[in-house]
Amino acid sequence: QEQKQGWQEQKQGWQEQKQGWEEQKQLHLEFKKVLFSQIDMRDAEILRLRCVFTARGVFEHAAYEAHNELRNAGTDVPAPRVGDRFVATQALQAVQRHGDFLHKQPVGFTWCKRLLTAHKQCATDEHQTMTLSEIYGVLSQQIHGYPWSGESVLMSDKLQPFPRCVVASIAEQAGYGWQVGNVLPEELTLEETS
Repeated sequence: QEQKQGWQEQKQGWQEQKQGWEEQKQLHLEFKKVLFSQIDMRDAEILRLRCVFTARGVFEHAAYEAHNELRNAGTDVPAPRVGDRFVATQALQAVQRHGDFLHKQPVGFTWCKRLLTAHKQCATDEHQTMTLSEIYGVLSQQIHGYPWSGESVLMSDKLQPFPRCVVASIAEQAGYGWQVGNVLPEELTLEETS
């Protein structure tokens, strides 16, 4: 009888310890959410200061951050490996090729997941889909390279609907506003915003 009571007390202690761990886990997740929000605000400010707060600048930033997430994944995570040198198309191909694995990860790979989520959200019948690398190819055209440091991400009115949708989704996930307009500096006009 005493042994049974001892086991019950021990079981109760384990349950209390488990509850404490769950509370710590919740606090940790809330802290990470606040931290990532502050990092996103810092990133937006850096992009503004560099005058690359454009569709191209935000997409390149997402590719660069995804590359770093893949490169810095610990050896205990069987993440796809990328080289030390950033090559946007290679990073985007790795993200897309290993999308199922990356989505299943409970933590980390924030920018990889943002790219994949944006791509999935926009892949509808009304849009002609492209790979992430193809979107980067479109955004590498000169018209998307003009400097911009406004309050929200600027996308060219000439940008095709699917890449526009993907970049808008990435911007929204990061907490950035976005707008569409004529991006040529001498003819800058803004049309729609979010």
